[in-house]
Amino acid sequence: MPAAAQVDSSLLEMLDRLDQIERQDFQAAISQADACIRSRDFACTSSQLDRAAKSASGAGNKSAVEAARQRLAAEKKLADDETRRKAGQ
Repeated sequence: MPAAAQVDSSLLEMLDRLDQIERQDFQAAISQADACIRSRDFACTSSQLDRAAKSASGAGNKSAVEAARQRLAAEKKLADDETRRKAGQ
């Protein structure tokens, strides 16, 4: 195999590995954001969603980030409603 072909092959393998790492990073950030939502750690959620948005590629990933942002908004509203209800008692 000529040296140029070996370099091209190695470069493609490294790019594939980088893509795989970015996909894993994205999925980890979305999973962590969901865990933060469940524990109502909204600062953590925002941080993880920002991380996910940076590594989002394609419409599917961007939709997943938007869906998580909607879950965050819904949970914040629920927490606010609970606080108001407790304050009114």
